Amino acid sequence: MTSNEVMYGLYWIAVLAMLAVSWSRSRNILHPHFIFTVMLCVHLSDFLIRGYDDENLAYIPIESVHTYQLLILITIVATVFLSSLLRAPRIEAAVVSAWEGIVPSKGMIRAIGAVAWLIVCAEILKRLISVGWSPSELLSQMLNPRGERVWDQEQYGGNFIYAIVSLLLPLSSSSFAYIVVNGRGFARSMSVLGFLLLLAIQITDGARTMVVMTLAALALFTIQTQRTALWKALILGADGVAGAAATSFMYLFRSTGYKMDAVQGEFAFTYHQDDSYYRAIYAHYVSDYSSYSWDPLYFIYAKLMNPIPRFFWPDKPLLDQTFYGEYKLYYVTMLYIGDIVAMAGPLLTLFIAIPFGLAVYYMLYRSAALLLYPLGVIAYLLGASYVYMILRSTENLMQFIYLPAFAVLLVQALRRRPGADATRQARPRARGAS
Repeated sequence: MTSNEVMYGLYWIAVLAMLAVSWSRSRNILHPHFIFTVMLCVHLSDFLIRGYDDENLAYIPIESVHTYQLLILITIVATVFLSSLLRAPRIEAAVVSAWEGIVPSKGMIRAIGAVAWLIVCAEILKRLISVGWSPSELLSQMLNPRGERVWDQEQYGGNFIYAIVSLLLPLSSSSFAYIVVNGRGFARSMSVLGFLLLLAIQITDGARTMVVMTLAALALFTIQTQRTALWKALILGADGVAGAAATSFMYLFRSTGYKMDAVQGEFAFTYHQDDSYYRAIYAHYVSDYSSYSWDPLYFIYAKLMNPIPRFFWPDKPLLDQTFYGEYKLYYVTMLYIGDIVAMAGPLLTLFIAIPFGLAVYYMLYRSAALLLYPLGVIAYLLGASYVYMILRSTENLMQFIYLPAFAVLLVQALRRRPGADATRQARPRARGAS
């Protein structure tokens, strides 16, 4: 057995052990620890599938690769096992009661639907403005390659309103999914329309994470209403197939566009996870063999200032390729571990990345209290997606803060509506709800 096979097998054992321990501790797919563990394992999944077949490892001695892999694995395993010790009775009760459900009133459904449609209309409006109010041009632009639509270029050019509207789309799609499952009559019909419209927008935008979030929200809300394990498994299976088909389609064609003259390749189910894990290994190598490292104070300062639109502060600090140096290209990610390595070096990262991971988990764990309130499950799931993005890159800590912040504010506004406290009803607990 080669050293590569030993390390590869060790990773599989570690991932399966983390998932088993987390499920034993959580017993609920909505539990923050299980969600957190799954997210960390997803970031390792590219290696579990491709092994050592990645160009980022091409010029690194294999002994060094194994050392860096071991450091990364120790960091993640320690984070998962230490985070499993955190318990708060109120949070644990909130997770359990989430499966009993919150039965929303008609007024609550209307309020949620109004917010969701407001976001959709804002997205359509910005696109129409960008193309001179031409519906045909809007549809044509939507089929262009990712990032080449007029509204995308205006957003990249500093239009912060366009950027905020785009960030809020998952809140809208999740709200539609919530009403599709919990609503009735006209409200449900309109939400089906809104859900399909947003799914089409997200697929043509090429952002796979957003599509997965949208489909996962619908699956989770639907599972909540089912009593048997068989139906739950069928729903999850169908959702998984739909998600795999959508993300494969996006991966294959988003760089060329979705017009008929561009979509000529053969479709195939394709699993493609960001190569952030391999780039984290490469960051270890650069740190060991280069005298350059990121300035942590400037990095933190620049990221803290990120939510301030450049429209109001043209000279806002900018991290460019000169700052990133050899560690990475400015537009890629290398996990939170790689970012910390670039500032502190491989050994110190062990003592920084584990507390950082625990702090991120604590934030997710406390957010589970949102499950006690109307629409809280949506805010909680969006908070989980925010945590996923932070684990993908520490730079997302401030770049993606608008979405969870707005979702929490919406939950707080809805719970103060007259009669909101009475919306929780004793929905029969589904067998095997955990």
